[in-house]
Amino acid sequence: ILLCFSVTSPASFKNSREKWFPEVQHHCPGVPCLIVGTQVDLREDASVKEKLAKQRMQPVRRENGEKMA
Repeated sequence: ILLCFSVTSPASFKNSREKWFPEVQHHCPGVPCLIVGTQVDLREDASVKEKLAKQRMQPVRRENGEKMA
């Protein structure tokens, strides 16, 4: 199973961690699951960072994704 989230969307990361990963574990126990951060090319994009900063957010850091894995 591929569980994907956008690194430019903290809400996407939160949903994959709090909602979708538990769903996968419940409905597909024992099935390998790869967690994939998408849009990593936009993590350092100035307009993306500015948009997130206006909401007092920042792109998902690599370390946070690795912790979830």
